[in-house]
Amino acid sequence: RDLVHIGAAGVQAAVAPLPARSRRLDHGTLLQLQIPAPRAHLASRQAFVYLPPQYRDPAYATTSFPVVEAFQGSPGRPSDWINGLQLDRQLDQAIAHGWVAPAIVVIPDTNGGLARSLECTNTADGKADETFLVQDVRAFLTATFRTAPARWTGIGYSTGGYCALDLAVRHADLYARAVSLDGYAHALDDGYAHGLWHSAMDRLQHSPDWWIAHHRSEPIEMYLLAGLNDPEAVQQTTSFWTGLARHNWRRPYDALVGQPDGHHTFYSWESALAPALSWALPGAHPLPIATASLTQLRAALRR
Repeated sequence: RDLVHIGAAGVQAAVAPLPARSRRLDHGTLLQLQIPAPRAHLASRQAFVYLPPQYRDPAYATTSFPVVEAFQGSPGRPSDWINGLQLDRQLDQAIAHGWVAPAIVVIPDTNGGLARSLECTNTADGKADETFLVQDVRAFLTATFRTAPARWTGIGYSTGGYCALDLAVRHADLYARAVSLDGYAHALDDGYAHGLWHSAMDRLQHSPDWWIAHHRSEPIEMYLLAGLNDPEAVQQTTSFWTGLARHNWRRPYDALVGQPDGHHTFYSWESALAPALSWALPGAHPLPIATASLTQLRAALRR
């Protein structure tokens, strides 16, 4: 009931405000559409856009909403956020309970297919993935929906967590917050994420752990979660968190979270999603954040 396929009629016909005397929606609207990429010179890509129940409520007809840009893992598709993490259902519940403020969430395709991971960057062989995610998606959302002028929140799991961190530290004028669920902080160069970098230095400049050590701190808030049964995520998260403090990037609102039963799975990320979004965009009754200590994470890594 939540999914609306946007065709030739366009978005506005599907998201027009309800009549003033209509019964209020108890769930958001999930749109499946194509986002054009004129700046990246790519074919248009599939995306999902979640609109909160308030978006079509006549009482909010002049309200603009904050934006969350959600990045998938690799290999993966934008629909993984819906089928794997139940993002739309979770947001319906979180907004209704006041855990999360009403927000627009855009889920663009970060790879344009399953052939390889583009790591949300402009690759050496000409795939302008970063330009699409940072410029084209933003231009489309701003022109099409009532988006607040504030900086966005980036959120992702696994590779998507890396994307959220990397884009935020290098585009601090566009992103206010980065949420990484079992992400990593050093750019990959392997069999699936291959042919990406122009040089070794290019790869370093797209590594958040290197970036924070070589650039002045920016006003970005970060939420770093590691499942304690995911040793690689624990190691990367622990190291990056330590680096934030060492290089004066740590901010008072930043959160380090250890998920006790967390694995590198959709099930774990699904259970981590609502608290993370409540941290990023707290509603009237935000969820408590179970922060962790470095000692706890290092103990999990030793185990």
